[in-house]
Amino acid sequence: MACLRNLLLLSFFTLTLGSSMFKKMNRISKPTWYQSVNKQIKEPGIIQCAGACRMMKDTCNAVHFETSNNTCSLAELSLLEELPLEEAFPVFIETEAFKLLNEKENFLLIGEGTDLVQSYPCNFALPAETYFMRGGIATLKGKVHIYNFQTNKCFHRSMVSVGGWEDKPDCVSPPRQNPTLTTVGQFIIMTGGYVDNSFPIATIERFDGKTWTTLSTKLSSNTCAHCAVGISDTELIMIGGVNRMNKVEKYDVDGNLVETLPNLLTGRDHLGCDIHQGEIYAAGGSNGGVVSVVEVYNMESRTWRNIASLKSAVAFPNLHVYKGNLTMFGTGSTMEIYNGVTWEVSSEPLGKIFSRGSSVKVPCL
Repeated sequence: MACLRNLLLLSFFTLTLGSSMFKKMNRISKPTWYQSVNKQIKEPGIIQCAGACRMMKDTCNAVHFETSNNTCSLAELSLLEELPLEEAFPVFIETEAFKLLNEKENFLLIGEGTDLVQSYPCNFALPAETYFMRGGIATLKGKVHIYNFQTNKCFHRSMVSVGGWEDKPDCVSPPRQNPTLTTVGQFIIMTGGYVDNSFPIATIERFDGKTWTTLSTKLSSNTCAHCAVGISDTELIMIGGVNRMNKVEKYDVDGNLVETLPNLLTGRDHLGCDIHQGEIYAAGGSNGGVVSVVEVYNMESRTWRNIASLKSAVAFPNLHVYKGNLTMFGTGSTMEIYNGVTWEVSSEPLGKIFSRGSSVKVPCL
């Protein structure tokens, strides 16, 4: 099943140049690609473009050819992503590089509490702060960005080069717990959260890589403990949350409510979500009690459907695609993997407990 899914991520044709093979794929976002491009040249076609990459050896493993102006972009990729088709950037990547990058899938996991930051399964430099309370984490323009509600600090560092974390105190005003941080095109969008331990807000903040800006637009209701997922370079979908248990809405990067979508079948807050194979998965959460329910939204048919429940009821699960399969982090030191029919507990334990936390995919270094 995993092999089939990986094959579906690849296009239908391959370029063969001597001993090198390049396969077309749709697993790169535009920001990631632009950060990875080392050189642009003019070539008459894609074959010549891939040949130029082959000649660069250690500094090129992927190419994109723009037929409208014969521009060949040569890049050294270090990270693969699973994206909705409208956000994906089609490139040709060397098959050996594709295998290597698949093996470099890694996650930075920040659990709520003391000394509960970890990297799985590879080593990744961890921020120095020892106590985190749920703020959020996202990647943008080649960097990892973390918001720690406990200290109201923002941290960032490069995903792909050696270097320490930089921090900025009092980066968000007012401090808020349980917002969402969602990468949408060239921005990170922070939505909702609650202040003074009790009061949800409808504020939308936008981060361009340097500065957080409070938008004049607001969410349709005050909320926290919701979930959000970017679906394109300009839009995100918000799911569930306090005061909006079954509500699903689409917003743009300017904070405008674009559309109200069909309700969740099971309303809840403290849930997790992600995109897998072009559909949105919403898992776990609470609605008076912690639940294990998982449902899937098909963006073409605009319908929700239930699938197999998680093995364990869990609040604040984190969903990611790992080795081609949807994986849930959030039940102590174990993970659950969806095989297309049911959820199975992974035989690979985490190094530390992970619960009520935030996470993001980063490359192995």
